[in-house]
Amino acid sequence: MKKILLLLLSFYVLCSCTTRPGKDDKEFLLKGEIIGQDSGKITLRYMPKSTFVVDTVEIIDGKFIFTGTISEPTYSILFTTNPREFAEIYLEPGSIKLTIGKDNFKDIKVTGSKTQKELNQFNKMTAPILKRLEMVREQIIKNRDSVVIFKEETKLNLINRNYDELKKIRTEIMNDFNSAVLEFIHGNPKSYLAPFYLGHLSTNIDMSLDSIKLLFNRLDKSIQNSRHGQNIQEEIRRRENMLLGAYAPDFVAKDLNGITTTLSQFKGDYVILMDFWAVWCIPCVESFPHLITLYDKYHLQGFDIIAVYTDNISSDSKIKTWENAVDRYGIHMWHHVPISENGTNQTTEDDINKNYFIDGIPVSILIDKNGRIIGYWSGATTENKKSLDDKLSEMFD
Repeated sequence: MKKILLLLLSFYVLCSCTTRPGKDDKEFLLKGEIIGQDSGKITLRYMPKSTFVVDTVEIIDGKFIFTGTISEPTYSILFTTNPREFAEIYLEPGSIKLTIGKDNFKDIKVTGSKTQKELNQFNKMTAPILKRLEMVREQIIKNRDSVVIFKEETKLNLINRNYDELKKIRTEIMNDFNSAVLEFIHGNPKSYLAPFYLGHLSTNIDMSLDSIKLLFNRLDKSIQNSRHGQNIQEEIRRRENMLLGAYAPDFVAKDLNGITTTLSQFKGDYVILMDFWAVWCIPCVESFPHLITLYDKYHLQGFDIIAVYTDNISSDSKIKTWENAVDRYGIHMWHHVPISENGTNQTTEDDINKNYFIDGIPVSILIDKNGRIIGYWSGATTENKKSLDDKLSEMFD
């Protein structure tokens, strides 16, 4: 749990590659000493651009040196034979020194990295919260195991009540954690970590667009233009695209039959509901009967549905899974397109994923015949269904 945020950087991706230095890249020199190990090899993994660099050097007399180029503070992990036992280091242009123990990679001392000091500050601030969170997590696991052991209804009811209470406590602890993140962002507007943690907040709590923009605009200009800052700018742009009254961005996608589909082809003739879903999303598929009813009721009056598939379709087997689901749920009469051309991790300029903000599924977006967004619903709640019903009744009945 200690690395609850930094693991989001996806450093588990295994690739060994080099990147060409850019005009803004500067050299870093990392000098290290590992206490208790005189020889062997040690590896540094980091991501200066869009691909990972994996660099391995020899340990000589307990010391090692890494060199490379980066354009800004860059998260990295350092490990020897076991990638699961690693140290977190923020590389920065210039000279950095570190000392680490052979059997204790968590006990690391780093000098020469301002961002590393800020990371240590944040970890110190959140450590008590994450310790509480880990304790509750262990209790939840133990509580779940008890369900298998006890069969008596009275005991099961007690276990279930205890489980509900533990989930409530976990939510309260996560609120404390998010408050600490917010405090860090407010107090460190010149920290490279600030936009990264802002991205965490916008993903994990229901933050309004105005709140995100307010926090982002308080950051230093150099931080706003950093890699994580640009990610926030991109999120803000996509969120603004989804505002009620905005024109829905056009897209180009090949449907399940290989036919090119665009949003603009429906303009002037159809009210469009874009429904975002996936096979594994139970609320998504449970909403299909209701959407089928709406489609049957209003289609001849100018209503159509574009079902946007959010799962990866990078292989024939995954496409087959998608096709089978469409047949199984009886929704073949809709237009079925992927959220991105080659799967959710590869986005082109014309993909839906490029310009639409979807923070979870199911999501439904209602677009009038002029191409304006008149409804945006996240989640399959009774209130959302009624709101959609009322909108369509208002337009067609």
